[in-house]
Amino acid sequence: MNKMVSLLERLKGKSSSTKKVSIALLEDAVYCSFDNNVESFSVKEKGWEKTLLKLLAEEQYANSSIVIVLGSHHYQTYQIERPELPEEEWSVALPFLLKDLIAERVSDIVADGIALPNSNKIQAYVLSKRVLTPLLAILEKSQVELDRILPEDEVWGQTHQQAEDFLLLHQSAHSNFKINAYVGRDICFHRTIRGVSAPLTGPQASSLQIDGLALEMQRSIDYLSSQIKQAQFHKLFICCDDEVDEELTSALEERLSVKVGTLMDEDKRCGEVLSHYALGAQYHVNLYPEHLKPKKEFFTLPVVAASWLIVGLVMLSYYGFNEYQIRNEKTKITRLSDQSKVLKTQLSELKTMLGEHKPSPNKLDAVVRIEKEIKAKEASLNAVGQFDNQKQVGYSGIMSALSRLGRNDISLSQITISQNTLNVSGLPRTPSAVPGWIKQFRNELDLVGRNFEQLNIGRNDDDIVTFELQAKRGGE
Repeated sequence: MNKMVSLLERLKGKSSSTKKVSIALLEDAVYCSFDNNVESFSVKEKGWEKTLLKLLAEEQYANSSIVIVLGSHHYQTYQIERPELPEEEWSVALPFLLKDLIAERVSDIVADGIALPNSNKIQAYVLSKRVLTPLLAILEKSQVELDRILPEDEVWGQTHQQAEDFLLLHQSAHSNFKINAYVGRDICFHRTIRGVSAPLTGPQASSLQIDGLALEMQRSIDYLSSQIKQAQFHKLFICCDDEVDEELTSALEERLSVKVGTLMDEDKRCGEVLSHYALGAQYHVNLYPEHLKPKKEFFTLPVVAASWLIVGLVMLSYYGFNEYQIRNEKTKITRLSDQSKVLKTQLSELKTMLGEHKPSPNKLDAVVRIEKEIKAKEASLNAVGQFDNQKQVGYSGIMSALSRLGRNDISLSQITISQNTLNVSGLPRTPSAVPGWIKQFRNELDLVGRNFEQLNIGRNDDDIVTFELQAKRGGE
């Protein structure tokens, strides 16, 4: 059980780790960027392996994820024809495609590449396992996870946020001057300038050395202008550890055909810049590809044992729960069986009592006859009640409605009202007054809906206009 708890704690610790660290391995020092702070550790006395091991021994780096930036002295570069393969397979195929260009065996190198802008070639980076193997051993001993390995040429392309097409002159301590050219922040050209040694500025300033550097750079600029037509290189940035960048900028701007400026606003060393920007962008090159990473063994002995223990506990719990349910169901069945026996006994007794209390046929016939008499009397009462309601309500409403329709041009002489009929006769002033008076019926609730069966308009013996109106309740 304790092993299981420790295993879960260890897995939890790995999954919750979010620390990101970038380390640049340059010729002069190991640079480490962590929590936006960059520190440098000289490799002059101990070498980069012991320096890195001592650095990662600090507790703050435990269980962290590491990105390594390699200086150009740790790897080689080649330009070859673009392979007819998907880019995700280049890291596997490139060692075989480069076997004729390198002295080492295919199994002793790691390679990756990136397509050159507007070209059918790629820039291939080759890392010897003589560098990779001790690096992996140090990281494993320090209990940190290696995320990826980047060549410095790729990181330099992401260090200037405003410019996408530019030239870069950089020089880290104890190394040569290097020129890189970038199109869309992807490298398309790199060159190491030999024969020019730093420093060129400061107390040991040498105009002749600067002239030599400017000459080599101008040759590179002219070459790029003739070979890469889709990009215009009008800007050169400088980042040199052993130089006063402002002095070198002024000196080169006087000698070159492009505008020259410093890469960083503040005075920063190359290792500080590389380690800082290694975590800030998505890179297409990785010299530690997925097929080299150790496969995670999910079915280790502790994991399998813990799994079986969990399965056993689940099955035991399920068995106990089922036993409890079965015991409860058996109790319910016993109780219901007893109730069933009692109810069957009561049913038998009631059937016996029912047989003793059967009514005689004469009584049943009397019940049927009495029910028929009750239904007939209820029908008579309903008819009488309907007639009384109509008498009490209907006639008074009609008379009130006729009185409200009184006019000066019509005089009623006789009104006859029954349950379903309304007959009216009288003397109109003119024959045309009768239709207008009848139209007013629709405004009275007690008169609306009457169907007029007959309307007679004529004159009596005294030549006076008379009318008779016979109406029926609507729908009857």
